[in-house]
Amino acid sequence: MNRRKSIVLCGIFFSFLLFGNELQVVFPQQASDPEIHAANEIAYHLSAVYNKKIECKAESDGKQNVNTVYVGRTAFAAKKKIPIDGFAPEEWLIRRYSDGIVIAGGMPRGALFGAYEFLERFFGILWLDELYTHIPRQKKFYLPGKIDLRGKPHFHYRGMYTWYGKNRWQSMSFRSRNRENIFLGIKMETDIRKKLGHSPVLGRPATINTLYHYIKYWPQTGMEQGYSLNRVGKRVRPKDNFGPGQVCF
Repeated sequence: MNRRKSIVLCGIFFSFLLFGNELQVVFPQQASDPEIHAANEIAYHLSAVYNKKIECKAESDGKQNVNTVYVGRTAFAAKKKIPIDGFAPEEWLIRRYSDGIVIAGGMPRGALFGAYEFLERFFGILWLDELYTHIPRQKKFYLPGKIDLRGKPHFHYRGMYTWYGKNRWQSMSFRSRNRENIFLGIKMETDIRKKLGHSPVLGRPATINTLYHYIKYWPQTGMEQGYSLNRVGKRVRPKDNFGPGQVCF
C-alpha cells in the first residue's frame, strides 16, 4: 500500500512540474529580427494548440518558470554555456533543462528553424500550404523529460519554383516554415527579408533563365552552338529570358 501511495504521489509531483506553471516564451533583450519572429511563431502556434494566449516577451531579470522557452541568444542560454557562436547559419539546438527549455542556433536563421523543428516534432504542427496549417489541439503542456537535439538542413540551398498567392507575407512565411532558403524569381521586400533572416543567395543577373542575359551581348552570328534547338532542329537566338532558344541553367 505504501509503495502504491509513493507511486501516485510521484506521478502528481511530476505532473505539477510539467503543468503547474504557465508556459511562456522569451527572446533576448538585444534580439535580432529573426529571433523575435521565432519566439512569436512559437507563441502564436502554441496559443492555437492550447486555445489560450501564450505570453511572448523579452528576457528580463524577473523570475521565469520551468516551462519557459528561451529562444535565441538569451542570457539563460549563455548561462548554460551553449556555444551558439560556433553554429552554422541554419544550425539549431533544442535542449531541455530542469529550469527551462532552450531553442537556439546560428545567425541568422538557426533559432527560427529550431522553432519550427520544435513545433513540428513535439506538437505535430504541419504547414501544408499557404492557407492551411494542421494544428493538433492539446489540453496540457507536456514534453519528454530529456530533450537534447541539434541539427541543420542537409542541402545548402532549398527552394521550389512555384506559383504563390497575392499575399507575399503569407507565401514567404509558408515557405520559410518549411525551411526554404531560396525564392526563385521572387522579389522579397526588405521588411520580410529582415524578419525571416533571408538574403539573396545568388547574384546577378537572375536566379533562373539566365542565358539570355549573356547571349544578348554576343555577336549576331558565329555563336549559334550556344542556342538550344527548336522543334524542327534549328538553333534560334533567344529574344528574352523565356526564349526561344533559351537554355535554363
